[in-house]
Amino acid sequence: LSLCGRTCDVKTDTHTHTARTSSDTSGNLLLYRRLRFAVSLAVVDHALLACKCSVAMHRALFELNVGWSARNLPPLVARVGINTGLLLAGNIGSPDKMKYGVLGDVVNLASRVENLNKEYDSVRLITEGTHAIVKDDMVTRPVDKVSVKGREAATILYEVLCVVGGLAAGADNDGGAAEKGQPGREACNFDCFDATSVDDQGLSEQDLHLFRDCPCTRQFARSSETIFLAYVAGRFSEVISLARAHLDRFGPDRAMQNLLDRSKVLEKAPPSNWKGVQVMTHK
Repeated sequence: LSLCGRTCDVKTDTHTHTARTSSDTSGNLLLYRRLRFAVSLAVVDHALLACKCSVAMHRALFELNVGWSARNLPPLVARVGINTGLLLAGNIGSPDKMKYGVLGDVVNLASRVENLNKEYDSVRLITEGTHAIVKDDMVTRPVDKVSVKGREAATILYEVLCVVGGLAAGADNDGGAAEKGQPGREACNFDCFDATSVDDQGLSEQDLHLFRDCPCTRQFARSSETIFLAYVAGRFSEVISLARAHLDRFGPDRAMQNLLDRSKVLEKAPPSNWKGVQVMTHK
């Protein structure tokens, strides 16, 4: 319980610092299911703040896990799904029991996206609507095009890798000291995905890439995008070749393995009406 409490303390502090709006800590103790940005306040860059907050929370949780690992305690994992759009917000309920809450398709989709992290071994996913807003400020990569259970419209899912300029030399976690559009220039020998390079706490450079805007991260993102576009276009033999090279270069990658496995099947019998959409049958 002390670990859970410490995790909630850190997430609350991070959200309050980043969001400048209200939060709801109900639901799963280890996962703040609804952190609301710009619902009650006129915050223009709410989508970007939400993405930055997710990175900051995972950075804080990463540091907590380092300390817990040294004490032989199990790590904690938190998943985030971000969607942007119109919703109904306010006090909901009866005169006897009332609670501030949010309703709408945008809320439901965010919940589905959060849970879909399990399909890709990711921790931060955003919809294409959010991506269109933050793409110049966040380093992302597409992982899939899905139609979630209970919703016919498809959306492209993007994994948030880091803030543009994040963890640059002399910069804070928001990349504040880095020039916009320029990746962090700290030492990088294109080996950030070498899982064999570990420190005395067993943490590899592959773990640390989650927050660093370096050449390796950009290369990882570009490779993922190239393969994803080939997959959506139905060029399955190309996907197979490129995905294998990607996995050899960057190591285990559940999202890429998904595209590779599907392409092996689809190459044998290409569908005539291919749209690149994976229909999810579970929440």
